[in-house]
Amino acid sequence: MTNTEKRIQFIDLFSEFVQQAKAKGILFIIWTFHRSALEQNYFYQQGRTRPGRKITNCDGYIKMSNHQHWLAKDLLIVKDGHEVWTRTPDYDCLGEMWTELGGRWGGEWDDCFHFEL
Repeated sequence: MTNTEKRIQFIDLFSEFVQQAKAKGILFIIWTFHRSALEQNYFYQQGRTRPGRKITNCDGYIKMSNHQHWLAKDLLIVKDGHEVWTRTPDYDCLGEMWTELGGRWGGEWDDCFHFEL
């Protein structure tokens, strides 16, 4: 399957996912979709060579990310008009829904915001 075909599949799955989340009353925004190699490297360095907690699940200096192939999104749940930056049962619910659709959820490795194909 080509990357373009994977991207179409991802969009189709994500559309179904949005409808399921909406039906459960879970609202979210897309925080990150695409990242360049430079952006990915910047995020990789956080918690390694620059201050902050690690926010990537990568091995190696510049690890390819599904964000670079348009096959991952980072989401933020919105509750009462505010972005939720900590893991909550709603993130777990989204993760379960996404994996049931065939995706991979970052909550399995401590990144509850990450949803990829």
